[in-house]
Amino acid sequence: FGQVIPMIWTCLLFGCFAANFSVFPTTISMFFGEKNVGINVGLIFSSQIFSAFLSMYALDALRTSLRWEYMCFVVASIQLLGALVSFSVKSNHMRGNDKKYQNS
Repeated sequence: FGQVIPMIWTCLLFGCFAANFSVFPTTISMFFGEKNVGINVGLIFSSQIFSAFLSMYALDALRTSLRWEYMCFVVASIQLLGALVSFSVKSNHMRGNDKKYQNS
């Protein structure tokens, strides 16, 4: 039982990560239009490389001053902040003034 739960969590984690590859292109085209969707999606996915390195160094710096439980709270707080921001932003499509996802 001790090895089953981490395997389930790992599968769920990578399932959510893989869902980003199907959700992001549609959402980006709704927010920014279809004209440059390829460039915008490429920039969003490329930014994950830089954010991974940045968070690696930031968490390494926090590791010396915080216990691991508090580091989990820091990461969860950042995730919650991101979720709140994403729910507060409305696209042109959601406002009702889209012209087939108008170009901005």
